Formats: sequence, C-alpha cells, structure tokens
Amino acid sequence: LKFIEDDFLAGSRLDPATDGRPDPRPDVRENATQLGTLVSDFDFNQPPRPPLILPLNPQPGPASQAGG
Repeated sequence: LKFIEDDFLAGSRLDPATDGRPDPRPDVRENATQLGTLVSDFDFNQPPRPPLILPLNPQPGPASQAGG
C-alpha cells in the first residue's frame, strides 16, 4: 500500500481514521521499519521496453511428465 501511495498519490497516506473506512488490521505494517520498500525496484521514468511479439503458431513444446 505504501508503494501505491508513494507512486500514485504523491506520498499522501490513506488514513482509515479519517477516510470513513474501518481498518481491522491489528497494526499498520507499512509503518514497520524492518519491512523493505519497493520504490527502488520500479522506475516509471525509464523508457518502455519494445513490445514482445509472440509467434501466432508456436511449435509445441515437450510433453509434461507426471511428478516432474
């Protein structure tokens, strides 16, 4: 949730105490310092990759095997 707030809400936080929706969670985990942040894992400012064109009629792959 914190990642979404940071990227799409310009850092403003959703606050269940003021937005009219109850929050049944026992704690707010996005405030836990031991959990990592995803912000550095995504870069929405980089140019997009070229589209991946998949074949319309791909060759069949190997048959699956039970237990494998």
